[in-house]
Amino acid sequence: MKKQLVFALSLLLLSAIAWAAFEPREEIIPFESEWTYYDYGNPDDVTWKLGWKTIKTPVKIKLQDVNRVTSFYFRKQFEIPDPDEITSLLIEIRYTGGVIAYINGMEVLRRNLPENPDYSVFASPSGYPPYMTSMHGDEIQETFTGISPAVLRDGVNQIAVEIHLPKDEKVSELNFALRLAAGKGFHIIKGPYLQNLSRNSVTIMWETDLPSTSEVYYGPGLSVKDDTLKTIHEVTLNDLKPNTLYFYHVLSQVPENRRLPKDVPPYVLSDVYSFKTAIEPGKSFRFVVYGDSRSNPEVHSKLAEFMKKASPAFLVNTGDLVSSGQYYGYWANQFFAPLEPLISHIPVWTVIGNHERSHVNYFNFFSLPGNEAWYSFDYGDVHFLIIDTEFDYSPGSDQYRFIVDDLSNCKAKWKLVAFHRPPYTAVKRRLPGNMKARKILDPLFEKYGVDMVFCGHDHNYVRSKPINGVVYVITGGGGAGLYEVMPAESLDWAEVAVTTHHLCVLEVKGDTLRLVAVNEDGNVIDKFSLYK
Repeated sequence: MKKQLVFALSLLLLSAIAWAAFEPREEIIPFESEWTYYDYGNPDDVTWKLGWKTIKTPVKIKLQDVNRVTSFYFRKQFEIPDPDEITSLLIEIRYTGGVIAYINGMEVLRRNLPENPDYSVFASPSGYPPYMTSMHGDEIQETFTGISPAVLRDGVNQIAVEIHLPKDEKVSELNFALRLAAGKGFHIIKGPYLQNLSRNSVTIMWETDLPSTSEVYYGPGLSVKDDTLKTIHEVTLNDLKPNTLYFYHVLSQVPENRRLPKDVPPYVLSDVYSFKTAIEPGKSFRFVVYGDSRSNPEVHSKLAEFMKKASPAFLVNTGDLVSSGQYYGYWANQFFAPLEPLISHIPVWTVIGNHERSHVNYFNFFSLPGNEAWYSFDYGDVHFLIIDTEFDYSPGSDQYRFIVDDLSNCKAKWKLVAFHRPPYTAVKRRLPGNMKARKILDPLFEKYGVDMVFCGHDHNYVRSKPINGVVYVITGGGGAGLYEVMPAESLDWAEVAVTTHHLCVLEVKGDTLRLVAVNEDGNVIDKFSLYK
């Protein structure tokens, strides 16, 4: 027992070192780089040496309407002075259609293409669902993590990329850019953080820079393990007791045959954190709603301090979590780092905004109910419906049917809704607001007795008067640059309109739902209550 205790303490000490390096990888090739490329058909032809040209990335190459080539080839040299110190590689790549990348002749990634395709082979259609809208079309950007450094050699290396166009004649340009980064050591670089918490379960997520196993310890003799090697880890704990405090930590290990530098341990272990399962109906609790936290992590961090003081049961972000969802690095800097003091013990529920671009990064980093684009959850006396206004919600669509089914079957005391683009606006250049949402969604909210609707998109705070029994709150002051509001008295629907960074703290207590909006200086800018 003593040996086990010493071992656990040593692991915790190592985990503190790992947690300090939030993004440990060093960029080797930036997006803005010089490459050579070839677009004259078969690069194995005897004339291929004459066809290579120099180009600077990011690049958009206009495609010909007739006699269009099918494939493009790019290559670039880079130097690695001591590859034995490198433990992982990351490639972030922008492409059109299908892509394969090689380092020193070894394949390191492939998407939408078969093995060893001929130059005339077209890319297959994207395998991503249609609501991941930015994963289709001319410009797709993806990040591949945990690539083995065994492909590297000492000194000069070469990376080669082939891009094959889709057969779709509507594609008008070829896009290409690539970023290569190398990591040293073994780290937890995001998390752990809580997702999809209920009365009887919770999902715990974290990211490592090396493909490794996933294990969560959450009580005496209690653990859940997944031996699948991955960099984004997702473990669900089931059969939990309602309204109960649990302590946990996470562990990831690489396989025994994975070669690492001598000073790098084959495991990472987090600190010890806690979470509390959801309460049953009838109990009081607080939660936080805010949005548009993109672009300004300093403001986001400051607001997170006020969130922590409020001791909320959960957070809801109304969208635009980051300034551009396809960029891998923005997620660490703009979202996860500012919320790090909170989300290890408080779950966060998120809404897709226009800046997420419905990118696969969003779906990789979160574990939400259903298809994760639109969903609902319950906590105590509150039912929360999350809508994706970046995808089709018109009558007859899958999302519309989900909304109707969800609201019509809801028995909760308080019905709340969150989505990104607001049906009303106090920003002059955006008048009259999202008329599509007003026409399609508002009648459903009125019909099924929704109490309050939260939106983002406009970077300010606005609360409406009750509109056919529904209160609309625009809370888009989580960090993005502010939009000046029109005076509330100049709008026949608005009660309060303030240009400020802020968050909303809501308290459910008995038959009362109370909202207090607080700005980044801690001053109250609005408060009101609803009663049942």
